Amino acid sequence: MAEIRRLTQEDYDLYCGMELGAGRDYIRDVYHRLVESPGRMYGWFEEGHLAATAGWSLTADTFAMLGRLRTDVRFRGRGIAGKLMEEVRALAGQETGAHWIGGFTEIENKPARRVLEQAGLIGGPEFHIWKRQTLPEVPAEAVPWKEVHDSDEKRRWLEKMYETRHMPVECYYPFPPEKPLFRSVNTNEWHIVVHPDGKRAAAAVHDQKGNDYLHVLYPWTDADRQPGLWKALTPVKEALDARLETETIVWIDEYGDQPWVASSTQRWELDSSWILYERI
Repeated sequence: MAEIRRLTQEDYDLYCGMELGAGRDYIRDVYHRLVESPGRMYGWFEEGHLAATAGWSLTADTFAMLGRLRTDVRFRGRGIAGKLMEEVRALAGQETGAHWIGGFTEIENKPARRVLEQAGLIGGPEFHIWKRQTLPEVPAEAVPWKEVHDSDEKRRWLEKMYETRHMPVECYYPFPPEKPLFRSVNTNEWHIVVHPDGKRAAAAVHDQKGNDYLHVLYPWTDADRQPGLWKALTPVKEALDARLETETIVWIDEYGDQPWVASSTQRWELDSSWILYERI
C-alpha cells in the first residue's frame, strides 16, 4: 500500500537508493538543505521503497515554487508523479498559507509539464536563459550607467522594472510582481545601474546554481545596444570574480515574447528554455 509522507534527514539513504537513470542529480548534493524549512520534500513510498519525490521552496512567505520531482525508473509509467504532485500542491497551500503556487520547468520536458498540469497549474510566460563567460565588449567612449546605492531607491527601481512582468528574483525563480517579493530582496547584495535618461535600469546579483553566476536582470529588449549598461557592470563582475576567486558566468533571462538575445551580434549561448506554470 502506498504512503505519502514528508522526507527528513534520516531518509537520505533511501533517496540515494532511488534509480533515476543517467545524469547527475543535483538534489543529492543539497538534499539536507531541501528537506528543512521553509522548503519541503515529500515521498511516495511503496513496499519500503522511495518511489517518487516532490516538494516546494518558499519565497517571502508568499510564493511556493513546486519542484524536486523525481521518480524511480522501476515505478515510472503508473502516474505516481502526478498523484504525488497533486497532493504536494494541496499541502503547499495548507502548510504555508502561500497565495501563489507555481512550477518552473523546461519547455521540452513534457512529462514534467503534464505533472504540473495534473496538479491544476496553467502554463504561462516563457523564459530563455542565455549565458556567456564574459561581459559584452564595449567601446572605450561608452558612458557607464550610474549605480544606485540607496536601499529604498534600489527597491523602487526593481518595482518599476517589473511592474507588469514576473521578476526572476534568482536563477530559475520568476515570481509575479507583488509587494512581498520586492520587500524580501536584500538590496545590500544587489547592484542597480540607471540609464542616463533616468527611465530604465538594470540589476545584477550574485547567484549560485552549481556554478557561480552574475545574474543580470533587464526586462527590456535592447540590452545588446546599451554599451553603458555593460560598462557599468564591468567593475561589478571584476569585484565578484576577485572575491570568489573564480570567473563567474553571466546569466540573463529573456522573455519569450520579447526576444533580443538571439539576434544580438554579441556572443551569447542559449542554455535552455523554460515555462512558468501557475495556479490561476
